Amino acid sequence: MGLLSRLPQAETWPELERAAEQRFWDGLTLATAAERDETGAVYFLGYVVEILLKTAFFRERGLSRHVDTSSERRVARNYARVYGAPRNDHDLNYWLLVLERIRWVNRRPLHPALLGALRLRVGIIADNWSESLRYREAQPTMSELHDVFANVEWVFRRRRDLWR
Repeated sequence: MGLLSRLPQAETWPELERAAEQRFWDGLTLATAAERDETGAVYFLGYVVEILLKTAFFRERGLSRHVDTSSERRVARNYARVYGAPRNDHDLNYWLLVLERIRWVNRRPLHPALLGALRLRVGIIADNWSESLRYREAQPTMSELHDVFANVEWVFRRRRDLWR
């Protein structure tokens, strides 16, 4: 029996939260290991923010903790289309826009200071990360790794503010 067969069938938002935390520690481990892997660290760390933004959207939509999030991705695409966004389902700026819009629709906008800082930090991460890194030979500089880590850590530490 393989790993995938042992995973839950449904992709729920609590499972996404746990995955984000696991990817954060995976990325930190790769960034700080004696045989550092900058590319792997950036790759995992970028997913942390993608997962957290998706989780915040699903929670804001009122999705039960036991419901699979797959169908909600279509809802997110519709929100983004209305506001002129999407590139793809991994685009960090896209997920931030979708989260902004759903919170605005629900009359629960993010605090302006949080939103401004979040836009800045997500933008920096997005300048250095894309899921397409899995297909590319890349070697982030130490400066790029630091930028990604510092900004991902900021989002990770404030993740609960995304759904309060």
